[in-house]
Parts: sequence; C-alpha cells; structure tokens
Amino acid sequence: MGRRRPPHGRRDRVGAHDPARPCPCGGAAAARAAARQLRVTPDETLPQGDKGGNTFRLDDDRNLHGYWDHILDASVAPDPGEDSIAYADRIAHRIEETHPLAAPLAATDVLGWAQEGLRLAQTVAYAGVTRGSAPSPAYEAEALKVSELRIALAGYRLSALLNAALQ
Repeated sequence: MGRRRPPHGRRDRVGAHDPARPCPCGGAAAARAAARQLRVTPDETLPQGDKGGNTFRLDDDRNLHGYWDHILDASVAPDPGEDSIAYADRIAHRIEETHPLAAPLAATDVLGWAQEGLRLAQTVAYAGVTRGSAPSPAYEAEALKVSELRIALAGYRLSALLNAALQ
C-alpha cells in the first residue's frame, strides 16, 4: 500500500496533520465536512449520491454537472472572429454590469459559501429537471442567471481574499 496523505490542513515537519493549528484555507475542510452531512435531493447524499451531477443524465448523453460547467459558453456564443481573450473580456463586462458589487463581501466565510451552494443545488440545479430529459427553457434561463451571479460572486470574493492577503 502506498503512503496515505494526511488530512487537509497544515502539516508539521513530518507531514502529519495538526488539528490545533488553523487551516490556511480559512475553513474549507470544515465546509466540506458539513456539506457531506447534508442532502442535495431527498434520496441522494453528498458526496456519493450522483457524484455532483455526473451521473444525473439529461438528454443527448449530457449530464447535469457538464450542463452547468458549460452553460455560459453554450448560452452566450463568441462573436464571429472573436478570440478567447476578447470573448472572456466581453462576458466579464456583461456579468459585472448585470451583477455589480453592492457591498463589501466577507472574504473567508467558506462555510456560508458551501451552504449557499447547497441551497442552490436543492432549489435550482436539481429543481425542475428530470433524468433523461432536456432542461426546459425556463430552467435554462434561471440556470444562466444563477451561474452569472455565482461567477460574479466568485470574482468579488477572490478579490476580497487577495486584498486581505496583501494588506
């Protein structure tokens, strides 16, 4: 058997986890542990369940995870001749204009972020879709709106984390 990696968190000189020391990620391990105890759908628990949407098949051999991974580029096509940098810039400006930063964000509330993600999985990602069927136009519109907001929040939170780290 190979050597097992120590649990997430700081490691001492021999590579062992020291739970008395703070985790450098600001609690992501605690957030993941809490999320594993919660249910996304009544019959599926994390992380086994449907493996984050990978085994939740939609139509045309798509899965729910892949659908959400590609919703932005599937919904907002590049302009003819537009390179990837210009496309990303255009999308970023669109998202910033649609979802401006309303107030400063807490930079390290990762447990809250995990709970937000769980709530959205329960109320948006898994709501209104059926295994083996194409998402409805209403589902697609809501999914695009939610994904753009989550992308905006991710950017604002990353900015807050970097600003806090560099102060």
